[in-house]
Amino acid sequence: MKNVKISLLLSALVLATSSYAETTNNKEVAVNTRDQCGYYYRETLSHPVIKRDAAVTVNKEAAQYIQLKRQFAEEYLMNADIGSFSPTGANYDFEDSDQILVALSMGDILSQSEAVKELISLFGYYYLGEYVPKDDYQAITYLEKLVEYYKTTRPEYVDELILGVAMSLDGGISKANPLWTNDDPTQVFNLLIKAGSIETEAMMIDEDFDSSDADCVKNMLPKIEALANQGSRLAIHRLAKYYKKLSAKGTEADNEKMMYWQQKAEENPLIGIKWSI
Repeated sequence: MKNVKISLLLSALVLATSSYAETTNNKEVAVNTRDQCGYYYRETLSHPVIKRDAAVTVNKEAAQYIQLKRQFAEEYLMNADIGSFSPTGANYDFEDSDQILVALSMGDILSQSEAVKELISLFGYYYLGEYVPKDDYQAITYLEKLVEYYKTTRPEYVDELILGVAMSLDGGISKANPLWTNDDPTQVFNLLIKAGSIETEAMMIDEDFDSSDADCVKNMLPKIEALANQGSRLAIHRLAKYYKKLSAKGTEADNEKMMYWQQKAEENPLIGIKWSI
């Protein structure tokens, strides 16, 4: 992926690129369609899951390196409880195949942070399809493991997962790759949602709460409430803010809901980026 930087659009995270070629027309379309209710959510879910037969760039050494990383993950990460790993452990930078072979032969287990780093790295390889054939289905398996880890071990660090996955795609893509001219970050969000990330889904739906269209907010409210009831911290904090605003009008029902969701928000804090919801 070309140079990527992260920005916040009020309560939702979107990716902006500083080096997309000839994207003026695309930006104009985004401006014109952003006011449509549910635009970001629909756009995210509209992307197909892709699997290709061949890698974009033929490089046997790179392909072997990725295969070794995949072997290590399958043997020591995919069936393991990463949350039980020690905060510090046998850390490898995996800059060459020899280190991976040593790790495989010794059965060393990585620290939690290094395990996360390896899974995110493997996601990137199979999503981009640069040196191994693009396989979104395989990429989703790594995201599923990451979603499981963050849900059980670091649920308050919502941005750490989403930003980590998005930023892992910065660099390394050739102009021969179809993603070069169709570099849409909502494709990545789509795979996160398919991997079970209700926080990513809440993030996309939440963008519509910044609309001045009351009917749009009313339409999206059941979706965000459903996600909050499933445990989405972003959705919980959004509802706490939403009903706090409504309670200013003095309705008893809204006051009760405000108290309920504010209590939920206190019980489910968010750490890291200050989400403006």
